[in-house]
Amino acid sequence: MEQGLDNNYLTVEKLKNKIVVIAFFIPWMLPLTIIFGITAIKYSTPFSVFLVLLVLLLAIPSSIYLLINAWLNRYYQNFRFLLQEQGILIHEGVITKTERHIPYGRIQNLNIHRGYFQRKHGIATLKIETAGFTMRAGSSYGSAEGIIPGIRNPEEIVELIRPKLGYRKEGLAEEIPVKEKIPTELNLLGEINENLKAIRNVIEKKD
Repeated sequence: MEQGLDNNYLTVEKLKNKIVVIAFFIPWMLPLTIIFGITAIKYSTPFSVFLVLLVLLLAIPSSIYLLINAWLNRYYQNFRFLLQEQGILIHEGVITKTERHIPYGRIQNLNIHRGYFQRKHGIATLKIETAGFTMRAGSSYGSAEGIIPGIRNPEEIVELIRPKLGYRKEGLAEEIPVKEKIPTELNLLGEINENLKAIRNVIEKKD
């Protein structure tokens, strides 16, 4: 049976999106607003003109925020994974939809990652590392061939995978390492940096 992502995945990603947009745009929006205000007073510019400029400034981050949220909604709706007899099948993608099949026989590591916001909302990310996988340029997967984000029961999924690994290779089910990464609040900077990259990629695709 195919499974999707937990509802809290959207909650977490949209919260991170909001923080990143604010952190990215406030540093240059505030000075620009002050400059426009001083210029308007100096040259007796009508208040309506200043108001229009202010609305335009606010429209930029608001549009990007809404665009990324729309992308997140589609990603959430399209993401599905299925534990098959011979491997893990992952469906994902927004503009370009992909189908990834990961044979159980190639799996070497199963990493459970819980970021700060994920821990607060009771979800985690399962990263699947395999033998012979070469990281693609610009990939957010790191060393993982597959990633299942925003799931509430990663330990249960790992336990479902273990017997299938044992079916493929005798004894492997007991040997497969499962790592759990629980970062501190300082790792928020890393999560924010990843979301800044995501915003830049969305802007570049839009252009």
